[in-house]
Amino acid sequence: VGLAINQAIALLNEGRSDDAIKTIDAELKAFKNNSDLLLMKARCFYQNEQRNFEIIRQLSKSSIDEGQNKELAYEYWYVSEEHIGSINGMLEVSSKAVQFRNFDTNKWLERLANAYVRRSALREGEDAIKDIIEASTALTKTLDSLSGAAKDLRIQELYSLHDLLWTMLEASKYHSWLSIFDEMYKLIKQGDSRTSMYRNAARCLLVANIVTGK
Repeated sequence: VGLAINQAIALLNEGRSDDAIKTIDAELKAFKNNSDLLLMKARCFYQNEQRNFEIIRQLSKSSIDEGQNKELAYEYWYVSEEHIGSINGMLEVSSKAVQFRNFDTNKWLERLANAYVRRSALREGEDAIKDIIEASTALTKTLDSLSGAAKDLRIQELYSLHDLLWTMLEASKYHSWLSIFDEMYKLIKQGDSRTSMYRNAARCLLVANIVTGK
């Protein structure tokens, strides 16, 4: 297996991706469903001038199903889903990739958050709100490993998400004012201590009291 992979890499370096695929296919006849060979074949298709992302997605997922835990397999899977335009696919691969401690966790959390935001824009009501909350949760997890300008930028991104969430919750027919208060309180506890957040939380309690007559 290792020899065939090395040969395929050499062929790829020469720009001969079709020959590299043939080399891997020949080895797969003897070692069917070998995860390293499947990943290598995905790499061959990825480096082909005419990238077939449906095939790359299929091969990378098959490799993972057979036990492959290299980040490159998840990278090919994600890029394929993104190119195809499958937001749910992007969510699936990102949610799996963030579970690996040896992966670039921040990258996958950012991708996860981005996919949630994109899906939220296509949904309505409570489902759209849940996606924004999930996006906020994912981005918040990246803060501890950031510093300086990168951390400041991430905080501003979170502020924008939280402002959007407040607008959505305020107009929601599916949330009581007390449940909206709970969401604001969670965000405050997570570190969004802007005056506007406390003002929004206070408004929730005020309106809730007026509604209930207390």
